[in-house]
Amino acid sequence: MRPHLCATAALTLLAGCTVGPDYEPPELELPNTWQNGEELPSEESQDLSAWWTLLDDAVLDDLVQRAIENNLDLMQAMARIDSIRAGLGVAASELYPQLSADGSAFWNYSGRRAFGFGAFQRRLETYNAAVGGSWELDVFGRIRRGIESAEAEIGASLEDYRGLVVAVVAEVGRNYVLLRSFEERLAIAEEN
Repeated sequence: MRPHLCATAALTLLAGCTVGPDYEPPELELPNTWQNGEELPSEESQDLSAWWTLLDDAVLDDLVQRAIENNLDLMQAMARIDSIRAGLGVAASELYPQLSADGSAFWNYSGRRAFGFGAFQRRLETYNAAVGGSWELDVFGRIRRGIESAEAEIGASLEDYRGLVVAVVAEVGRNYVLLRSFEERLAIAEEN
């Protein structure tokens, strides 16, 4: 067998041993209308990421801002995202050579007197140094799959965070609208 054919066969064999297939996100086919036939809002429609600002109420804006900044669940979700990002860095670092170095120094003094005459003193010095390195070739794709997994975890955690923001803002908005409606009812009752 020719040398280049052997190398090609070996690479093909090794590529076949790669762990798992490449991830491909699923294709979602969404309808263009609601069940009653109404058109769905287009992607060019108004950005509703800050829907509460459409109510033009400074108090509500302040409440929402304070809720987002001071919510412990949101802080915990952000800390989780930071932790997963650090894990991605660790997973990606496995692609590169790992180097290590170690060193130590030791001094020892010893001495004795013989019959009270003079002193004999000795100094012992010991030095150690070591340097090492290793590199794991990602032949079977373990490291690449670990990186893909960490990236997917970051995406999922970001969506969890965004969902939590939506829930917090919705709860603040709902309670604010209830407060305003009760104030209006109270004003009407006092007027009557």
